[in-house]
Amino acid sequence: REMEEKVTLLNGPNKRPRSSTMNEAPIAVVTSRTSEVYVWGGGKSTPQKLDAIKSGCSARQVCAGNTHFAVVTVEKELYTWVNMQGGTKLHGQLGHGDRASYRQPKHVEKLQGKAIRQVSCGDDFTVCITDEGQVYAFGSDYYGCIGIDKAYGSEVLEPLQLDFFLTNPVEQVSCGDN
Repeated sequence: REMEEKVTLLNGPNKRPRSSTMNEAPIAVVTSRTSEVYVWGGGKSTPQKLDAIKSGCSARQVCAGNTHFAVVTVEKELYTWVNMQGGTKLHGQLGHGDRASYRQPKHVEKLQGKAIRQVSCGDDFTVCITDEGQVYAFGSDYYGCIGIDKAYGSEVLEPLQLDFFLTNPVEQVSCGDN
């Protein structure tokens, strides 16, 4: 009930949610008129405005995984960062080529030049699609959840394109737990 009241508070006349997502972990909300990103959870019960995305960029879509957040900007760039309070091992779900815990949004450089349309976060992995319907995935593939045969059971630290969708463009992606 308390969380519902806080969401209602954010939904004032000048702040209507455009895109939001919720997992068991923290939640993120994008507002339509101002494209601001608010995050809460992970020990913070009050929505906090996030100012750390590159200056001049506006959020278009957000997603919250169990251990991380992802934002697609209006400029169609992807940013990721951790949402946990520490103690959780990262498996490459941020897509930066390492297992570092970036606590502020960081541009996923490997996708530079790709027009990212949508992102979805699983427990320890991330999947995004481009305007052309191509699919990129990264993070834990311990259960085969990112769909890359050569990566099954391993960690993918940078975005890899799923070849299957080269001839089968994708419209939307949604990830679950594992």
